[in-house]
Amino acid sequence: MRPRKTDRNEQAITAFKQQKVLTFTSLCLLLQLSEATVRRRLKEWDALSSYNRSGQYYTLPSIPAFNKQGLWRHEGAFFSKQGTMKDTVVHLVQIAARGLSNSELEEILGTNPNSYLPQYKALEGVKREKHKRQVVYFSADEAIYQAQKRRRFPPEPSALELPSDALSIIILVELIRHPDFSPEEIAQKLGKAGHKTDVLMIENLFRSYGLKKKTEYERVSVLRGILTRLTDNLASASLFPILPTITFRPESLACPRCEAPMKILKTTTKQVATLAIGDFMAREVTYTCSQCGHVVGSEELKRLVPVRCTMGYDVLVAVGQAFFLDSVDNQQIAATLAEKHITISKSEISYLAKKFIVYLSLLHKKVQKETRAFLSIQGGYILHLDGTCDGDSPHLVSVLDGITEIVLDNTKVSTENADELIPFLAELKTAYGDPVAVVSDMGKGIAQAVRVVFAQVPTFICHFHFLKAAGKNLLGEEHDSIRKRLKGYAIQGILKKRVRTLHATVASSPPHLMQTYIRIFETEEELAPGSCEGLVPLIIHTLLVWVLEGKHQGQGCGFPFDQPYLSFYQRLVSAYTLLGTVRFASVCKTAKEKRLCTTIRGDLKPVIRDSVLKKASARMQEKVVVFGRLRTAMRITLPENKRGLNDMGDSCNMETIEKEVKKFHTRLSKDTNRMKEKAYQRLVGTITQYWDKLFCDPITIETPAGKMLIQPQRTNNLLEQFFRNFMRKYRKKNGFQAVTRVLKAMLEDTPLVMNLRNKDYMNILLDGRQTLGERFADIDAEIVRSHLNSLSTNTYPVSHKLKKFINAPTFIESLKSLINRKAS
Repeated sequence: MRPRKTDRNEQAITAFKQQKVLTFTSLCLLLQLSEATVRRRLKEWDALSSYNRSGQYYTLPSIPAFNKQGLWRHEGAFFSKQGTMKDTVVHLVQIAARGLSNSELEEILGTNPNSYLPQYKALEGVKREKHKRQVVYFSADEAIYQAQKRRRFPPEPSALELPSDALSIIILVELIRHPDFSPEEIAQKLGKAGHKTDVLMIENLFRSYGLKKKTEYERVSVLRGILTRLTDNLASASLFPILPTITFRPESLACPRCEAPMKILKTTTKQVATLAIGDFMAREVTYTCSQCGHVVGSEELKRLVPVRCTMGYDVLVAVGQAFFLDSVDNQQIAATLAEKHITISKSEISYLAKKFIVYLSLLHKKVQKETRAFLSIQGGYILHLDGTCDGDSPHLVSVLDGITEIVLDNTKVSTENADELIPFLAELKTAYGDPVAVVSDMGKGIAQAVRVVFAQVPTFICHFHFLKAAGKNLLGEEHDSIRKRLKGYAIQGILKKRVRTLHATVASSPPHLMQTYIRIFETEEELAPGSCEGLVPLIIHTLLVWVLEGKHQGQGCGFPFDQPYLSFYQRLVSAYTLLGTVRFASVCKTAKEKRLCTTIRGDLKPVIRDSVLKKASARMQEKVVVFGRLRTAMRITLPENKRGLNDMGDSCNMETIEKEVKKFHTRLSKDTNRMKEKAYQRLVGTITQYWDKLFCDPITIETPAGKMLIQPQRTNNLLEQFFRNFMRKYRKKNGFQAVTRVLKAMLEDTPLVMNLRNKDYMNILLDGRQTLGERFADIDAEIVRSHLNSLSTNTYPVSHKLKKFINAPTFIESLKSLINRKAS
């Protein structure tokens, strides 16, 4: 066997790369081989032959840039990803919404298929039908065929003269509202509303759908059917089975600089998508000035789609709002857009969501002057400053105006220290001026940064955060002691196991036992002899569930406002005593029931006899009473309010609150017995330290409308609620509790999306425009692209494949082996 001429093969491949397309004759000359050998070589290369020009043109599979239909053209030679004309036609017909006629195939293929198709007696997977001198090709799959044919040839209208679909809907709605109306009455009512119709057409509609015999529910189904048919017929896939091509030109053919006439420079076509149309081909005709050389494109296209992008501004906004405001996952967003005839991948949705934040951030900065003017009209702004983090994530710090509840700015810092926060607050001051007041938590870094940047501004401590810190100082030692001791006994796990076992027993007991048990509770009736028979497992089961629920007591404010471990321990003590009553007060009738009580009391006995737990519980109960007095004095987080973490404090005169807290502080300071303990000393010291920052009188400010009194909010719960709602959306969207990864990947200005629900802010942002997409069009797309490139988290470029290879456990061994092989 003769060796192959490798050099000529390489020359042929190089020629393909340079010229993209070669004829069969030129290949034979280049390779200097017989036709049969050249055909074998083309087969080995998986070369594609043109489906026009008798298949004499060839290209390599890596060269074509196929369009959405899998077609590619080069210098008059047409190629298909499917290969032959026959396979291409079958593929195009299978994916067409309404089948394809000869003329439609010719428009897609660029050549008349009539000269090719008649030679095939049958196309596998396709059926051919003739309709009014026109040959139409449909899929051979029956379900697809029926759908295609229904879209192309809607059912023939009946001989009856029926009202239009729009009028039919109005008639059906009136019939559903007034089921007993006759056609005459409906015609009369519609006539008064300005809808022209006659009784005969309404009767024809009744007869056509059999409405007289249908129930009210079936009439609604008929209405839904008409609406669905209209929706299907109006869908982009039905209106445009082939992507429509829309031409965009400059609004004027006179040069905007010198007003000289312009001439066509070039025409470019790209596939784009908007909500109004879906996917379509945008052909842009670009003109140039014959005198000054100025180049002008279509402003209309730029307002619809960013430069060098395919997704329209309205698609970008729809993705951003669904992603951030509605917590819809990528798959659902893609499905919703697919219904609007927009093809998009899940990864592209993530990119558009990030792009949405960049546009929103740039637009937010663009309207800073307008926002500042609006805040001035409101009397200024009260700066609420707080941050959130999770695990080793960076701190996301946000600034919120307490009056308008507008998010003003955001940043991400490694820690909440003053050095990182001072530049951020300085920029905020430049943009919006000094605030009326500052409300923050008790973080030292935040406090120091506020003192440096807003030296003359009154600063106040959030009452909620103050109470939280004070409560932890007071109750923390006993709380930790009780928690650790209970964890050591693993009593929670033991009781859960008992509950599971008892649940199986209770579930298999007769139904009347449960009814008897509930009736006894509801009526508080005297127990008759024998009435407790069989109820002991049920009694013990509910008792243990009550004990376990002690871990979840409180209003959801968390420690120190709720004391879950103290409550759990107290319920354990109560359960131990009550089980003794059940065991020894003749409630148990059988030996088995007595053993059950004895066994569970045995589980609880080590906990009940623990002297450390007893003392810690007694001390903590006493301190909880003292802490409750402070909560009452400050009129916030009171158990009876039941507002949990959303508690903004009772509406009360600040002077009254200050007097009550002063009274509490004085009494506790004079209590010599309590003041011997460091916990009480710390509590008194905390109140003394932050006294000046706890109580704020109403602030008088000057506004365009005159003087105004503003009372800063007592808590920073506005931001606390904001962060909770924000993170809840991400947990809902991603399905996991920890948001460390989310905070690491999140853009720092992501919290700005919360402003989109604020009507005042949206008025500022839109600046007279109707939609957010119109405002995004005012932002330079190149600036957005530059911001997105700068947001890359990689400090050095590494491809995805290389990164996967580098992270493999065997990377270093494989690298050593490679080096050794190369060296040898």
